[in-house]
Amino acid sequence: MAGFSTRGTASSANLGSIVRAAIDGTAQTNTTILTNNSGKNFVVVNVVVVTTGVTGYSSAPTINLGITGTGYTDIVNGVVGPTAVNKSVAASLVASPNIVPNSGSLILKVATPASASTYVFTVIVEGMFV
Repeated sequence: MAGFSTRGTASSANLGSIVRAAIDGTAQTNTTILTNNSGKNFVVVNVVVVTTGVTGYSSAPTINLGITGTGYTDIVNGVVGPTAVNKSVAASLVASPNIVPNSGSLILKVATPASASTYVFTVIVEGMFV
């Protein structure tokens, strides 16, 4: 899948980053960041949003990151994206839950689209499989 990568080590706690590039911040859409079929839980420890392309900017998007299941549970709620290209924002995690269980999916939601001609960003989710 283009724009998607993950890395880790072969141990009981596999450290890794999930990088999802080329997300359109001008559209109110959901993007799957991780479909966890590892046999382990993925614990999210850090989330960073980086802009890679911005033109005609008026306002940045508002972004949520959460887990699908019987309901949508936020890990990151209401982070406002960076205001210019090549800038980043480190998102604050909600207190709990921050675990994507085996068979769960991690979804990035552009809750409020950017007001811009183009607004493209990458999300970096750092965590570990335990």
